Amino acid sequence: MDTLIAHGAKIPTLPKCFPPIFLAAQTDNISILTKLISLDSNLEVTYKGASPLQVASQCGHEKMVTALIEKGALVDNPAAIGSAPLLLAIAYGHLACVKALIAGEADLSRRNANGFTPLEIAINANKPVISEYIRDSLSRKNGMFFSKNRLPEAPEKIVISQHSCVR
Repeated sequence: MDTLIAHGAKIPTLPKCFPPIFLAAQTDNISILTKLISLDSNLEVTYKGASPLQVASQCGHEKMVTALIEKGALVDNPAAIGSAPLLLAIAYGHLACVKALIAGEADLSRRNANGFTPLEIAINANKPVISEYIRDSLSRKNGMFFSKNRLPEAPEKIVISQHSCVR
């Protein structure tokens, strides 16, 4: 990347290209993220309808999720694909990302396009550890109690992203 910059490339603003910040999000490369942010890269840029935080959440890159939130990414931004990063982390079963997003103050009451909350999505996606973590988070936050036996109806469709991940 330094070579491209040395030759005058405007990395954060390349038109109609795969945004480099997505490469950082997909590969969990914090050093590239840091460099791009120093060059005024847009944390809310979308590519194929998703934001870098959504990609990192879907891929299970907890350190990247945390870094993006710390750098100012909007934790509840559903972008064009319609699913907030928390919903993607839940759907793909990434507990560490769910924890990072909740620590970053993701809205646990926010409903998806089909009207389901993160807890309802976790229960319906058969993610018991994530469901329990969300219940505990809601209890700590709101003093609410949730029955483990309460199962909402299954959603007809959970909108998720089709971005590939690199481990």
